[in-house]
Amino acid sequence: MVKKLGKTGKLNGQDPLREQARARLARSLPSGEPPRSTEDLLHELHTYQIELEIQNEALRESRHALKISHDATWICMNSHP
Repeated sequence: MVKKLGKTGKLNGQDPLREQARARLARSLPSGEPPRSTEDLLHELHTYQIELEIQNEALRESRHALKISHDATWICMNSHP
């Protein structure tokens, strides 16, 4: 097994955020249900990934619109004595 460095530069097994996520996942898993197929889980994972990409794009667009609004306000406020 190859260990990769996380965003924090720590090994994945030693990353506190990853450990917190694993603990939260373990608490949220239903205990009495049978395991789902790998295909179902992979499909759900891809669906979540696409949802996050859509949300990320919407956040980028909002940030861009906010910057334009901020810049216009700054110009308006600072162009008059």
